Amino acid sequence: MQDEPFGNGADLTAVAARYDRFMATPVIRGFLADGGEVFIATDRRPWKVILTLQAQGHRHFAEKYVQEALAKWPAHAALPAGLRLHNYGRLQTNKAIASLRRFDGMESLDRPRLLARIAATADRDRRARKFHLQVNLGCEPQKGGVAPQGLEALCALARGAYGLNIAGLMAIPPATTIPNLISDGCGGWPTGCIWLNVLWE
Repeated sequence: MQDEPFGNGADLTAVAARYDRFMATPVIRGFLADGGEVFIATDRRPWKVILTLQAQGHRHFAEKYVQEALAKWPAHAALPAGLRLHNYGRLQTNKAIASLRRFDGMESLDRPRLLARIAATADRDRRARKFHLQVNLGCEPQKGGVAPQGLEALCALARGAYGLNIAGLMAIPPATTIPNLISDGCGGWPTGCIWLNVLWE
C-alpha cells in the first residue's frame, strides 16, 4: 500500500509549499487580519510533517483521535512556547479526562453528559482552556453536534451550571448548502474565531 501524499513518505518541501499557498490566500489573510486563528488538522500525519509546519511558523494544531494524540504529541510542558493543540471530532465521554491532560481546547462538546464529565475534571488542571459547542446545522445523522434548536439550552448548561469557558461554536454545514450566518444562541461571543483546515484534501 502506497503512502498518502503527506504520510510517512511525505515530500516535506511539498508540505511547506502547500501550507504557504494556503496561508497566502486572500480569504485566510483576511480571516487572520480579523483576529481569527487557523488550526491545521494533523491526525494520521507523522511527526516530521508537524515539525515542518512548525518550522514554517505555524503554532495551532488539531487532532481528531485522542489515543493517537496521546501517543504522538509530547506532554504539554515539553511543547514549544505558544503552540496550542485542540481536539476536534466527536469526543467519547470516557476519554474526557485523557483529553483534558493533553489538549488546550476542545471543539466538539455536544451533549449534557459530556459537559458534566468535563466540568468534573476541568478544575484539576490549571491550564486555561477554551471549549466550543458543536452544532449539527443540517441535523445530519452521520455528524455529531447538538441540533440548532437545542443550542441555547446546552449553552446555558455549559456556562451556567458547569462554568465552562465556552468560546464559540464549531459547525460543519451540509456540503450542498452555504449557510447564512446564524445567531449563536448564547450571545456575547469573543470576536476571535477558529478556522480548522485539513490541509491535505
